[in-house]
Amino acid sequence: MGFKRLREALRAADVVLLDPPYGGSEARRALEALDRQAVLRAGCRVVLEHHAKDAVPAAAGALMRAGDRRYGETMITFYGTRDAGAPRAEEPGA
Repeated sequence: MGFKRLREALRAADVVLLDPPYGGSEARRALEALDRQAVLRAGCRVVLEHHAKDAVPAAAGALMRAGDRRYGETMITFYGTRDAGAPRAEEPGA
């Protein structure tokens, strides 16, 4: 997954919507790629749609889970950017 070509647009975004294919680790990989390849401004929200059985992290670098909602087998998980000075979370097994 590549977000490098969208860097400038993502840097100015207030909200980023991610809707990777369901199943496996696609949702986690999309979130981690976004954190690695894009610089999100403070206060940016990320909305991740995924299958309820897909494991997604509580944190991915500067992104912290802010909540989620379940609609049948679909989950919508919300992330927010952490303050630039805050320590980055390390996920076990990542």
